[in-house]
Amino acid sequence: MPRKTTITEATLRSLGPKRLAALVLEACQRDDVLKKKVRMMLAAKGGSDALDAELKTRIKSLQTGRSFVDWREAGNLAAIIDTIRAGITGELVAESPGAAVARLWQLIDATDSIMERVDDSGGMISSSLRAAVVDLGAVLAKAGVDDADILARKVHASTLDNGYGVVDGLVQAVAPAFGPKGRAALRAYFEQDIAATSPTAWPTGDGARDYERDRRRFAAAKGLMDLADAEDDVDAFLCAAELSPYKIAYIDKAAKRLLKAKRPAEALAWLDRLPPDHFEWRDATGDGVVGIKLQALDALGRNDEAQALRWEMFERYLWPVYLREHVKRLPDFEDEPVIRKAVAHAMAHRSVLEALSFLVAWPDLDAAARLVATRADEIDGRHYDLLNTAIDRLEEKHPVAATILLRAKIDSVLARASSTQYRHAARDLARAAALALRIEAAATIPTHEAYMADLKARHARKTSFWPKVAEAGVDI
Repeated sequence: MPRKTTITEATLRSLGPKRLAALVLEACQRDDVLKKKVRMMLAAKGGSDALDAELKTRIKSLQTGRSFVDWREAGNLAAIIDTIRAGITGELVAESPGAAVARLWQLIDATDSIMERVDDSGGMISSSLRAAVVDLGAVLAKAGVDDADILARKVHASTLDNGYGVVDGLVQAVAPAFGPKGRAALRAYFEQDIAATSPTAWPTGDGARDYERDRRRFAAAKGLMDLADAEDDVDAFLCAAELSPYKIAYIDKAAKRLLKAKRPAEALAWLDRLPPDHFEWRDATGDGVVGIKLQALDALGRNDEAQALRWEMFERYLWPVYLREHVKRLPDFEDEPVIRKAVAHAMAHRSVLEALSFLVAWPDLDAAARLVATRADEIDGRHYDLLNTAIDRLEEKHPVAATILLRAKIDSVLARASSTQYRHAARDLARAAALALRIEAAATIPTHEAYMADLKARHARKTSFWPKVAEAGVDI
């Protein structure tokens, strides 16, 4: 057999321009995204004015389009937006930076019109539009800012007209290009918004009016925070956060900035403003609010409080990261009693699945096997991911526990008559049959033969299940 030719740039060049042009033309007739990309490249050959005109037309068609774009077509639309962005930030900015700025603004201004007619549940379209906001900052840095006040007015208006949140990062993107004078001009606009929207005003009874007031104040406070970050001014950030009607949303961000500025006591004071039952205290990985508080306590030398918090978080949620960090800081020879206490606590935890997840992750597989054996009736076989992980870890040294978990999965599927999962249940049954060869006769669970007889008695009428069992290689 002759070897297949690898498609590379060099091998494609060997086809010659005529054949390549024919192939591209044929592909363009099938692929609208490629067609638009080729049209953009052809326009670029005519110079910056021709490319600018083509880009302007493409963006206008996006803005004035009326057809709905569902989630299956979202990728194509995102690719079209990315092609437009590439045309702006590539050929156009090289020839005419000012025109590139204008086209990016046109694309950003089209955001609401685009988002109103798309199903962007996957976030691809909004991600492409947010990238255009970042592009604007980079292009402005190259093009320079001719009139800071005009740009400030434009940025201010866009942050207020931000119904889909796509331009949330606009101030951050353009702040470096603004320079101190431009940032001061923009700050003045946001301060006017703050002055015009009193946070102590009583509800007017007009829900739309009250919402608009709070929305405007929120956007202005966020703009001031972004400007503060651009100038690395922690105190300005804190003042702006205090002005927001939703200041609770910025507590962790304020605390992070205070820690970075080596002001841990103030960081703790901000964190203490969060209610104890606030959802942000559910920090499973230790890089959220609890992690910030621990960093602050450690920085202040309040080690006992930090250790107590680590233990509390483990005790409440069985999150391994906190126990690991707690044990790491114990004096020599004090870790084993604490680990035994932690395992005992997990064994008695109200949720057998959370306890199993912890014991497998820690790991203490002997304890995990005991947990499965003693609390088998509590195991919900629908939690496939957790159970599969546990089975994988347990089957080598603890075949009885692994079998209990496999049977919990099988029983769950059959009890719910979930026919779409029968194939998976049959494979689990085959896996359990293989494990049965390693289980001693004195084991406390029914033998594989007894379990099979019980399955047949309870689920004989599930006729679509048993052929799949045979296909999996299990004797029926």
